[in-house]
Amino acid sequence: MLSPIQVRRHWIRKISFESKDERVKEAVYQTQISLSHAERDGHWYVSLKVVLRGNDSSETNYSGQIEFEGVFDVHPDFPKEKVDDLVRMNGGAILYGAAREYILGLTARSKHGPFEMPTIDARMFLKAPEPPKQPESETQAE
Repeated sequence: MLSPIQVRRHWIRKISFESKDERVKEAVYQTQISLSHAERDGHWYVSLKVVLRGNDSSETNYSGQIEFEGVFDVHPDFPKEKVDDLVRMNGGAILYGAAREYILGLTARSKHGPFEMPTIDARMFLKAPEPPKQPESETQAE
């Protein structure tokens, strides 16, 4: 059985990433995540921005940001009142998974080795959308 939401296409819109010269053994990362979405011409456009950096008192091995965008279709029989939640939660989860995989592959070829971004609970995307300058935060120790 197929999901009522299907990915038409997704791509990297922007990437900025850097590796520090010296390895930080106890790096603490802050991952900021923001999501936006809109319907146009019968398709849903979702944009995800992930910023990776140290917290206020910690240096990190890697820092940067990645933005993914995607176009999604929702089955016409899916309840209209639930479409927005479906798009935010599943669109966000799909794009975040793509960003995680991309960062893992990128850092696998980097000086300090592979970095796994934290897994998330996709229900976080069901919260009321926040302005881009006020994203969600999570921390992870490497």
